[in-house]
Amino acid sequence: MNVSMLLNEFEVMQTRDVEAARQTLIRRFGASHFELTDAAGGFEASASVAPLGDVTICSCSYSTGVQLGFSASPTVRQLICLSGSGHAVIGARRVDFDAQNWSVVIPSGVPVDFTFSANFRLLVVWIDSGRLDRTITALWGTPRTGALVARQSDPTSPALLALRRAVEFAISELEIVGSKSSPVALAEMQDLIVTRFLYGHYADFVDGAAREPLMPSRPQMRHLEDYLKTHWNEPATVDKLAQIANVGARSIFRYFKQVHGATPLDFMKTLRLQEVRRGLLRPHDATSVSSEALRCGFNNMGHFAKDYRRKFGELPSETLATARARAYRSLFPEAGISEVAG
Repeated sequence: MNVSMLLNEFEVMQTRDVEAARQTLIRRFGASHFELTDAAGGFEASASVAPLGDVTICSCSYSTGVQLGFSASPTVRQLICLSGSGHAVIGARRVDFDAQNWSVVIPSGVPVDFTFSANFRLLVVWIDSGRLDRTITALWGTPRTGALVARQSDPTSPALLALRRAVEFAISELEIVGSKSSPVALAEMQDLIVTRFLYGHYADFVDGAAREPLMPSRPQMRHLEDYLKTHWNEPATVDKLAQIANVGARSIFRYFKQVHGATPLDFMKTLRLQEVRRGLLRPHDATSVSSEALRCGFNNMGHFAKDYRRKFGELPSETLATARARAYRSLFPEAGISEVAG
């Protein structure tokens, strides 16, 4: 990922004024203090904040060394160091990090003081603690039994790498569509981040090894599939799936993998692609590919077009052009309009 500029539309600070940066950090982010440790080369700071709901992604950078602190927060924070190095004093524990040892987790309710080097870039993911608790119950069927520990996590962990990819995917989507993002897509992006965060820090939240999920009954899954088919335009979040099926989400994932060879989100994507196609085949004057895609929960038009072509063997623009030509010919058969190839 190009880290030079992230989340431009969500920028809240871009300044070379130390006092302006201090006031923004105090008023906007709740910092308790902010000081420079090295002003060589000139000061510059930037920050962007993209709220997704129960998850917020923040991108920040500092050209010079800085120190700053924050009081205890009700949110859990996942740090992803992109460049430079630094350390955090989280409660009484010191944690060092850099671009190789990039993952640091900060529990809720604990104050933290940071020291960053020059040319430092960081992503911070804030996650609502209540959302974490609800998703834990949906995934494993029991409330939280462990406590999150402040530490530098294994940067090679497959689960943490999956979390980082989910965050980077969300950023790439937001940089394309910005504030015009589909509410359905936003809800499912944050659900993916929360779920992967929990798997990345599983041992902190759930005592003991995870039991193999049970295979749910066919009536339970038929009920869930029928629900999804009629609620394709709503977010398919982990806690919603568990609530509708009355079974743990991990069991639902296991069923979909064995029966459909896909995840519940893949299942939903197919339903939404089919809905887009229905809209394109029955166009009105204002119908466009982008409006139908956004209506059905797709953000990235490039990814959407590839998925659509893979599913139906043609581009969505070809479907729409064919439908318009047919509609025109039915109104004006004497015009002899040739059918657009599909």
